[in-house]
Amino acid sequence: MVITDSAAKDSIIRSIALLMQRSSMTPQRFVRSMLLVVICIASCAMQAQSPVQSPVNDHPGILGTLDQGRYSNHTIGFSIQLDNACAIVNEAAATEWVHRFPQRLALSIRCTDYTVTLVSWPLHSDESADLIFQASPSVAGAIDGLRENQGLEFKKRGGWQKVTAGGTKLIVQELAARGESGEEVLGLYNGFLIGRRYISILVIGPRKNDPQLRHIVATLKLDVNPAK
Repeated sequence: MVITDSAAKDSIIRSIALLMQRSSMTPQRFVRSMLLVVICIASCAMQAQSPVQSPVNDHPGILGTLDQGRYSNHTIGFSIQLDNACAIVNEAAATEWVHRFPQRLALSIRCTDYTVTLVSWPLHSDESADLIFQASPSVAGAIDGLRENQGLEFKKRGGWQKVTAGGTKLIVQELAARGESGEEVLGLYNGFLIGRRYISILVIGPRKNDPQLRHIVATLKLDVNPAK
């Protein structure tokens, strides 16, 4: 069944409302549930005939911008380089998310043969700034979301890897799955901190494009003075 844009947005809003009702859940459980909704934003839109676009004057700064393949987020303070053919997926639903959770980014970008999902949230004053502590429930939520919304059974391959890009320390978890036609699908979950804000970049594409997919995060650059 093809999901219409309207139906996709309604489904996402209901999911967001459910999260809001669960205000008593721990931050770790909230993050895991949050990733389920983010994957749904991308999956529902990809099944629709065309992405929903928000009015230009209703584009929260925390969503960032995509211009000729360059994704820039001056509110959080980073940018990455993608292909020129990339486009934001279901911007209306991503905007709705920001209206509900103003400090949290949840955005997916679709390119020719890969997708990039960006998620970010501020840490509470008493919350650990340890990267693995923040990333573990997030990557678990991504795996759950990909299974429930795209039917892909991703498994972790190896443990956390530590890399540096743009002068920033990141941790990377490799994920692997098989597509419907049997091709191997690669997932690269990247997590890093800017001050006391956590950011994750999840890249998914064909295993045969491994170097290209890894290069995306290698283009990471941080703003010298991010917007407040």
